[in-house]
Amino acid sequence: MFDVASLSNLLLYTTTRIVAKLPDDSESIGTGFFFNYKINENLFLPVIITNKHVINNAVEGEFFFHEALFEDNKKKPSKNSFSFKIKGFKNYWIEFVNDIDLCALPLEILIKQAKLQNKEIFYAPFAENLVPSNNTLEELSAIEDVKMVGYPIGLWDDTNNFPILRSGITATHPAIDFQGKPTGVIDMAAFPGSSGSPILILNQGSYTKGTNVVIGSRAYLIGILFAGPQLSIHGDIQIRDIPTSQIPFSEMNIPVHLGYYVKAGVLLENKQHIFDVLNIVKR
Repeated sequence: MFDVASLSNLLLYTTTRIVAKLPDDSESIGTGFFFNYKINENLFLPVIITNKHVINNAVEGEFFFHEALFEDNKKKPSKNSFSFKIKGFKNYWIEFVNDIDLCALPLEILIKQAKLQNKEIFYAPFAENLVPSNNTLEELSAIEDVKMVGYPIGLWDDTNNFPILRSGITATHPAIDFQGKPTGVIDMAAFPGSSGSPILILNQGSYTKGTNVVIGSRAYLIGILFAGPQLSIHGDIQIRDIPTSQIPFSEMNIPVHLGYYVKAGVLLENKQHIFDVLNIVKR
């Protein structure tokens, strides 16, 4: 097995493929990623984050996980994967406030389900300190290299249970609220299945800061993909949530090579709301 301590390799374990079953028995696919909310120095609340529109109307959901193994008292990923389904799917999610297209699922629910199969989940969560502050965002450039992890048009490595890693650049300055909302734009195509995909600035070895080249590595979670502009055959530009399934439309729309993301800062802004719903008291 390759070195999972590498930042880029670790990205392969940051997401889970979500297959939602709708009332008409059709299925839709989205991306969920692992995130740790800090309760205190030694205690965290792990959750899965995705878009609200991924889980809306879903009556059942299926998750795909890597199975953990223990060597020298350390948890490592095995070559085995497993999945399970949850009924009443939408009821387990905590929706973000203020019309933010995000929701969170406490991972403990799924950890208990996995233990019923005598399995343990291996996952690599993003931490709160990967969410850049406003000051850090202002230090970034308008054009930064970005990475996205997910399952575009449902594609994945189903043998090894790995997502697809993609690259692009920022299309708006990360410090600016695009059109006055906590969103940004990347120059990367948004496809069905990519809803909920985490977007990162990830540099290994060196990166540019202003006019200087810095030797070292850095990683920031800047946002979560939720929508993309499409051009209709009539020439109208429409902003649509990224569909979670590929279905025919009576009107043809051509995706523009852009994606809209919710800024990662809203994860922290909704922390207290999530704690309140779960009756968690920060200690």
